[in-house]
Formats: sequence, structure tokens, C-alpha cells
Amino acid sequence: PWWSRYRQFLAGLASGSVVVLAFLLPSLQDQWDRRQLQQTIEQYAAIGHTLFDQGLYESAESTFAKALELSEGRRIDLLEAQLRAHVERVNEDPNWRGSIPDSLTESDFIYLLELQKGPDRQRERAATLAAFGAYLASKNRPADAGQRLRQAIALDPRNVAALVNLGNLHAEAGDTASAERQYRAALAAAPRDANVLYNLVTLLQEGGRCIEAEPLLRSRLESAPGDPVITSLIEACAKEPGGAPRAKTP
Repeated sequence: PWWSRYRQFLAGLASGSVVVLAFLLPSLQDQWDRRQLQQTIEQYAAIGHTLFDQGLYESAESTFAKALELSEGRRIDLLEAQLRAHVERVNEDPNWRGSIPDSLTESDFIYLLELQKGPDRQRERAATLAAFGAYLASKNRPADAGQRLRQAIALDPRNVAALVNLGNLHAEAGDTASAERQYRAALAAAPRDANVLYNLVTLLQEGGRCIEAEPLLRSRLESAPGDPVITSLIEACAKEPGGAPRAKTP
């Protein structure tokens, strides 16, 4: 009878469906797991970029490392982000020639520069070269440091870190005119950067030119009332010329 054949057909269809589901369900679960993993990786990456922008380079490096681990090392962008955070740790100590993490090596900078090749990566390369220059200066290699810093400025003439660090090298060498030129270029690029102003005023103060520094300090104090660094520099200029340790700008 027709219903018997129909029942056999349904039984066969059900059996086939079981076989299909046996293969399909694990595949769907696997896709869901991969999607969840990808979302977790992107969340770690976003946190890493936020930490990097805040100047928390060590924490950013650890966060990118976790994201890279979850991706099983398949994301070159995460590798580059981790390396960027690693080399920027040279700026964690704001003092010129400040302490450098022991884990940081010259090869880290060279490898990152290789990753940043291309005409559309000039600003990123400039930032890496500026950090490289600070690293080389801390290793008492002023000639090599100056070369890297000039390369950075050639790529990005408004790179504040490179301008300030090159100014510091000139100041150490006794070339105050060149140092002042670099500091003023940095101040033009970043008028609200306290470290830039601090280094320029310190240079003017050392040369007995506090009368030139005072308008710069007063202008800064208007935009940042109560700034302790600016206040102390004004007080120092009011007394007598002197010296102060220089700072670097990340």
C-alpha cells in the first residue's frame, strides 16, 4: 500500500538526517568556537591599543602577546603591535638616558623597521627610529643615535620625540645653537608638550637667557594653571641661571 512505501521513505529520510547531523553539528560547533575565539583576540587587541596610547607600554606588550598566543602566532599585525610596544618601552623612563629594559635589544628595532617598510609607513618608521635613537644614546653611541634620529626627522619632520632627542644630543655635545633649533622645532610641532618646553627653558636658563624663557613659561602657565614643573622653572629663572636634567618625549 502507498502508506507503507511512504513510511519506508520517511524512515530512510530520518536515517539520512541523523548521518548528516552527525557531521554537521560538530562543524557548527567548531565554527562557533572559532568565532568566539576571534572575538576574544580582537578584545585583547583593542585593550592593547588603548594601553599603548596611554603610554603603558609594558602592559600593552603583555596584552598583545596574549592576543598573539590565542591566534597561534598567525596574526602578523599582532606581532608588529607587540614589537612596537616592546621598543617604545625605551620611553618609559622620561629622563634623558634613563634606564632601559634589559629585554630590549638592537635587533628588536631592526626587525620592526623591516616590518614597517613601504611608502605608507613613514610616520610609523619615524616613531621607531626616534625610539631607536634614544636607545642608542643610552648605550653611549651618540653618533649612531644622531644618525637614526635624523632619519626619523627626514621621514616625519614633526616627530616631536626625534626632534627633542636630537636636541638633547646637541646639548650634550655643547652645540647649544643646534639644540635650541631642534627644541623650537619640537615646540612648534607640539606647543602643549611640557617636556619640550622644559628642555628649551632649561637650555635658555643654562645660557643665562631667562628673560627669553619667561614669556614661554607664562604662556604655558595660562593654559595649565598650577603646573608644578612650570612653576618651579619660573621660580628658578627668577633666582639665577642653572642646570637641570633633560627629559625625552615619547
